[in-house]
Order: sequence, then structure tokens, then C-alpha cells
Amino acid sequence: MFDCFIQISTTGELHQVVNNIYNYFKKPQLPSTSNSFEGSYFYKSENLGISVEYQHIGSQNVANIQISSANLNAKLSLFKDDKHEEVVMVSPLNAQGSMFYYNTKSYCLNVKGEVNFKNKIFNLEQLNSLGGRDIGRGVWNYYSFWFWAHFQGFTNVNGKKVSIGINLGNGFEHESTNTYEDSVILGDENYFVIQSHFKQYFGTISGWFIDENGNKISFENIQGLSEYHKAKW
Repeated sequence: MFDCFIQISTTGELHQVVNNIYNYFKKPQLPSTSNSFEGSYFYKSENLGISVEYQHIGSQNVANIQISSANLNAKLSLFKDDKHEEVVMVSPLNAQGSMFYYNTKSYCLNVKGEVNFKNKIFNLEQLNSLGGRDIGRGVWNYYSFWFWAHFQGFTNVNGKKVSIGINLGNGFEHESTNTYEDSVILGDENYFVIQSHFKQYFGTISGWFIDENGNKISFENIQGLSEYHKAKW
């Protein structure tokens, strides 16, 4: 499934484009490195057109993206340096380990380009915008469930403006690898063969965390989304 969202901070409006893109004949493959920005991808339907072209320039990976739909047209580029930190994980989805989920996330990427939203043009570089790349693949089991949240923006650390990316997730792995402290799970089984519950909530988050050096980092009104997913398929 292709799921793209662009939030225009100055207006508070959100435009989300969702189209189902499946390839049942392609075998799952993993890249040799999570830092792989290669290839070109194109999709076009009656309601949506999208192209993603990757290229490597010096020490930077670049993703050139074009999106066209009824209310939103965008032409932008995401820039990721080879040394830019990222989140990479492989989680088992069954006890045997034959089913798994591989995911790589790159947050707080520099963005250049323009977005035309309802005939109003936004220059992403002038707006100090941030971008992200989230790629997941694997072999899924029949039942899947997770909570996920992602936020990114800017905060001040010792008087210096720095970018911050927050990723929170629960439920991606098999239950045997989870820890439930002081919890009781009651029976709530349904018997639908095919089931899908999917919700996304967009907004802001404020709070603090302690980094690896013991410093307390506070942040306010960082924009992002939270997601609830539960499916039998």
C-alpha cells in the first residue's frame, strides 16, 4: 500500500493520499544495506500519480519525489548524508522466526522543493521543513497488530536549534518477545476471517527524554502522527 501525507504547518491542514499498490508475484527481498538509495519507482492511476527516483551525489543519498493529485501537487527532494543516523530493525512475527518484519526509518532529512496545496504554493526550504523515509518489508503472518507514533521537528539544546525525530512502536513483534508488566489480558476474540482496523491521528506532542549522555531534552509542539493497526488478512 502506498500511503503519503504532507502536513502544511502554516495552515494546519493535512492532505493524505492512499492507494493500494500490490505485486503478488514479486518475492520479498532485503537490501544489502539500509543506506541503499537506488532505483526508480513510478505509479499512476485516475486519482494519483507518483514518481520516486533515487540518486547518490557525493556523500549524500537523494530521493527526488513528484506527487500529483486533485488538491496536492508536489516536487521535492529529500537529502540523507551517509553518516546520518537511522533506525533499523528486524522483528520476528511468529515463534519459529519464518515470518518477520524488516524496517528502516530515516528522520529529520533536509528537504528542498515546492508543494502546491489547493493552488497555494509552499517553499519547503523557506519553511525549514523536515522529511522522512520509512520503508518496511517482510513476510507477514495472518494476524497483525501494532501501535506506532512518529513526530519530528525542532527544539533548543543549550541555546542551539537542533532537529529531533521521535519514533515509538509497540506490537510489531511476536507476543513471545513482548513484556507485559502488571497486565492482565482478557479474552476478546472475534471470528471474522478477514478484518481490518486502521486509524491515524495527526497532531502535536510535548515532553522530554533523557539522552545517552544523561541530558534532559525538552520539546514542545512537535508535529506528527500516531497509528493504530489491527488486521486479519
